Amino acid sequence: MTSKDNTRSIQYDALKGICIFFVVCIHFVYRFFTPEQKPASFEAYNYITGFAVPLFLVLGGFFFAKKFLCDEVSIDRAALKSILTSFFYRVLVPYYIFVTILSCYNFSVGNPVFWWHFLLIDSNSHGLYYLIIYVYSFLWSLFILYLLQTKVSKQYFISLIPLLSLVFFPIVFMNSDIHRIVFRHLPLIAFFAIGIPLYFTQDFLKNKVSHYNYKTVLVTSLLIAALTAIIYYLRHFLGPFPVFSTAPTSVWMLFYCALAFLFAINILSIPAISWLADKLMLVSFGVNSLFIFLIHPYLIKVFIPIIESATSSLEIPINSNMFLLPVLVIAYFTTMLSHFSIRLLPVKIRNIF
Repeated sequence: MTSKDNTRSIQYDALKGICIFFVVCIHFVYRFFTPEQKPASFEAYNYITGFAVPLFLVLGGFFFAKKFLCDEVSIDRAALKSILTSFFYRVLVPYYIFVTILSCYNFSVGNPVFWWHFLLIDSNSHGLYYLIIYVYSFLWSLFILYLLQTKVSKQYFISLIPLLSLVFFPIVFMNSDIHRIVFRHLPLIAFFAIGIPLYFTQDFLKNKVSHYNYKTVLVTSLLIAALTAIIYYLRHFLGPFPVFSTAPTSVWMLFYCALAFLFAINILSIPAISWLADKLMLVSFGVNSLFIFLIHPYLIKVFIPIIESATSSLEIPINSNMFLLPVLVIAYFTTMLSHFSIRLLPVKIRNIF
């Protein structure tokens, strides 16, 4: 979730930048479109942006594998303490800063303050379920690795952790009245877990296959197209079932995200695409993705009246195909403004993110 590791390549930060931009787009569009009124372009938009949060988690598992599974160094208690301390300052401190500010604001305006936000068990009023699930995913994977490192080789762990993570899938079906967002999104841990074998898949392609990026882009794009066609016809004949759904998480989505991850990483490693991503500031967005994720909801509240006024003046009806274009432009501007706003912070606070 942070790019302070200098060994990371540009395409990974660019992918994070794309994902955080999609997150901002999602939060903008859902302020306007309703389930009853959705233009055709919204379906395509919803499909593409549906990768945003899961791919963030996949990247988390990807870098977990890179950091902890690429050598034979065991994780003893001292190392475990150091890892958890670093994780606390890198992820939980920014989260608690945000929740504290939000709680103070709610208290000052007379809104309810929810103490359980500090316990990472609910996110109904701030929507940070992704960040909390990332915490659970990291701790779950680290816990399993710590327990099993002396009993199974890391090669077995690569396939074992995704299988063990599937245990969370039935949770959402245990009680139809579950209202705790964090609890019913626990199946998203599987996306973090699937990032672990994807790291070794990508590493194999990079080291063993000539021109791996072009070939992988071609193969994954064809597989995505084929899977899309299959699911389209299955839904046509069998009735609707969730494809991109985070509650409940669907197995289809796991397949999609694995393919989408390999497709995105490899297309972003093509020099021309990498150059374009840098010029569009996607790499910079990725570097500051955590800060953008935390700050963009406040900016959205500022821009929503502007969007409504502009579309009204231009006579662009909300819930129309044309409405998506100005929303995408404003979403990009919001992402860029969120990125630049971190420079207003003192250096010590800026380094937290």
